[in-house]
Amino acid sequence: MALVYNLQEIGRDKEDQKLKQGCSSPTIMLDKQKKAEVVQKQQEGSAITPKSTASYCLLCLDEAPDMLNRSLFCRSGDTSDDCSCCLSCLKGYIASTICSAFKGSVPALHCPLCPPAKEKGEGNRCLLNFSFLMDLAQQTPDLQDSLHRYNDLASSVGTMQCGACHCRNSIHIVPTEANVASSKTQLGENFSAVKSVIQSYDCGTIGVENVFEQVSTKLFPHLNVLSDQEAWHSIILNILRLISNPERRVNFQLRFHLMMSVI
Repeated sequence: MALVYNLQEIGRDKEDQKLKQGCSSPTIMLDKQKKAEVVQKQQEGSAITPKSTASYCLLCLDEAPDMLNRSLFCRSGDTSDDCSCCLSCLKGYIASTICSAFKGSVPALHCPLCPPAKEKGEGNRCLLNFSFLMDLAQQTPDLQDSLHRYNDLASSVGTMQCGACHCRNSIHIVPTEANVASSKTQLGENFSAVKSVIQSYDCGTIGVENVFEQVSTKLFPHLNVLSDQEAWHSIILNILRLISNPERRVNFQLRFHLMMSVI
């Protein structure tokens, strides 16, 4: 028993020595040096295109042939720095965010490369460009599956149950190209102003309360005197069709129903 005990102690001593030596081992030093080189290259601002084959991903710190410039998928509009990440990391981030949610909730898809602002609350972190994601999903089946699930989550948030027959249906609006063109015509001279507000809302710089305040007081002050059906068909429905992000769209829709009595 004493011999076994001594061998165990010797083994532990060797493991401790390896751990101590590992702090200054060449492998770890090379990893730190590689990370420093990655940060330095990104700070130098070398132009990165989606087809670049010699760029580093800021998420996995590795080279990949499918690099995406931050200006493509980020809605911040900041092009001063050339940050990038690979398509695999972006798809993994989106899939994990969506899969971690449960029905009745829809998470906001923030940009994984943008740090949160110092101020807490709505607008403290920019959102992903959902229009770009939908275009990218046309060529990427797994991303398309994730976005379908994301739309289903938004529909689950807008689910209502009939008090008479107890059937459950979603009131979530899904826009199409045809009704988007129709909405542009029906909004008339206010279309440009509405589009500007919706773009800020899609970027995450303003929240749903801010958007609804601008719509109901500045753009369409007569909204409060219209009947529920008139306000819905002439204004709100046309605005919802211009919002590409399901999470943004269903939250604005629920904010309108909070004010109105008829759904």
